[in-house]
Amino acid sequence: MDNNIEHGSPCATSYTIEVPCRVTGEFLDDIIITAVEDGGISYWADVCGGVKRDETHESFREGEVTAEIWDLQADTGIPKLYNLDRITIIKGIRALLAADKIHFSIKDYVGRAVSTSDSCDIDIECADCIIQFALFGEIVYG
Repeated sequence: MDNNIEHGSPCATSYTIEVPCRVTGEFLDDIIITAVEDGGISYWADVCGGVKRDETHESFREGEVTAEIWDLQADTGIPKLYNLDRITIIKGIRALLAADKIHFSIKDYVGRAVSTSDSCDIDIECADCIIQFALFGEIVYG
C-alpha cells in the first residue's frame, strides 16, 4: 500500500491525482506571446514595450520570452507592475489546474495542452486565465 495516498471516506466520490508533465520552454513562451501579443490580457493590462526575447542564444527559439505588464485596474487605484516569464507561467498553470472555480473547458484545454506540450489548445482566453492565476491566484477579470 502506498503511504503517499490520501484515503477519503469509503463513500468518497473523488480523489486528486497529480501526474507530472514536462513542457518545453517554447510551450511556455507561446503562452506569454498569446497573452501579450494576441491580446489575451489587453482588456485589463498594459504591456510595457511588448514581448522581449533573450538575445544571448544563437537560435531565435532558444531565447526565453518575457514581458512586463501593468495591471491597470488594480483595487488600490495604483497600477501594479508584473513580470511574465516561464516560472510565472508554470505557477499559473499549476494554480489553474488545481482550482475548483474555473470552467471545465478551460481546465480541459490547458490540461490537454500541458500533457502533450502542445500550445495549439491555448487560445487567448486560456492564456488570460493562466496569467491571472499566476498573478492573482484566481480569475479577477472577465
